[in-house]
Amino acid sequence: PQSVCKKGELADEFFILISGQAHIIKGVTGYAVELEAGTFFGEAMFRDANAVRTATVETARNSRLAILKIADWERFKSTCSSSGRTLGRWKTLGK
Repeated sequence: PQSVCKKGELADEFFILISGQAHIIKGVTGYAVELEAGTFFGEAMFRDANAVRTATVETARNSRLAILKIADWERFKSTCSSSGRTLGRWKTLGK
């Protein structure tokens, strides 16, 4: 297994599992949830720029991940704002 992110680290990246498999590891018992291709994790960065990871994630076998860094997300939001577009609709989808 290879560590993708660790509990307690700054949550400054969002991940989409393109292929392979990963495990979310929480608490003293370790393994908690198995992730398959098409799932995502690290969404805490969208809620709070100072959020920290609440769990460790490790790949279970050869895996491909798409990674969105918070700096790229902020640049995207800024581009939308300066062009008059809004991300407000995205906010209401999760409620």
